Amino acid sequence: MSAVTFSHAPSAARGVRTHAHRAIDTVRWAPAPTPGATAAQRLRFAGYVAGSVVAWVALGLLGAALLGALVGLV
Repeated sequence: MSAVTFSHAPSAARGVRTHAHRAIDTVRWAPAPTPGATAAQRLRFAGYVAGSVVAWVALGLLGAALLGALVGLV
């Protein structure tokens, strides 16, 4: 270990990196259908996309509500 660089990542950084890798793997292996996919595979993908949209909208609304509450306090 030198004064400029660390030979190992701090434990907090390792935890964040592990969560980031898990999130990336989840998106990377999303159930996207191929052109010859069955109706069940297409339905599964549509459910995945719809669930993602709902989750992102809910996250955005929560963030907007938190920001609005923070601005309202000032």
